[in-house]
Amino acid sequence: MDFEKQAALSRLQRLLDENEATAGMYARAHGKNLIMGREDTYEGTTEKVDMVRLTRQTQSRFALRYTRHPGRWERLPFTGDMTELVQLLQGSLAHVVAPF
Repeated sequence: MDFEKQAALSRLQRLLDENEATAGMYARAHGKNLIMGREDTYEGTTEKVDMVRLTRQTQSRFALRYTRHPGRWERLPFTGDMTELVQLLQGSLAHVVAPF
């Protein structure tokens, strides 16, 4: 992973950890996407469940998407910098990332 992507991932994880609505979420990089989710435990097995992603559009702008069904990403009508989109997830879209 290149330095720029690692720095963005570290920044995203800090933003998630700073707010109660997104605390406990993980962040990971996949291609030009920064994916966020939560761990879910069912019958003694824990797995990571991807919930939302930021897709890089320019150096500092991202598009926000979420998954309703595993493997299918739905577009949301929101773009912005990382901080703006995380604040949106922590505010009016907190239900999308609420713990299970």
